[in-house]
Amino acid sequence: MNDSIAMKKAPVSISLKGASTIATDLAQIVLTEGKLYKICQLFDLSAGLEANLRKSLFFSSIPGMINIGSVFLLNTGLATSIVIEFVAFFIGLQNAMRPLKEHSSSAKSSRTK
Repeated sequence: MNDSIAMKKAPVSISLKGASTIATDLAQIVLTEGKLYKICQLFDLSAGLEANLRKSLFFSSIPGMINIGSVFLLNTGLATSIVIEFVAFFIGLQNAMRPLKEHSSSAKSSRTK
């Protein structure tokens, strides 16, 4: 069955390693082991990514609102705004690196068992 048209129109398409060439070319995700048992991990990974992106959006929009409010209400200057932006940048950077840190710590704990 040729489902390449559906794969082209789908927001996210998944293919297996042994599928037709057009299916693996059109798919955004190709499961290289050729079996579907890893798809649950894929859904967990995607849920974690979405949660992390929502946190990043929060961390990037709140400092702007704080800066705008503080300029008009507290008469803060440019230096204060720059400090707030840099603090928010480093918090966002730490949030972006958190999944990598969790992955490395889980890999270490699995090796020691």
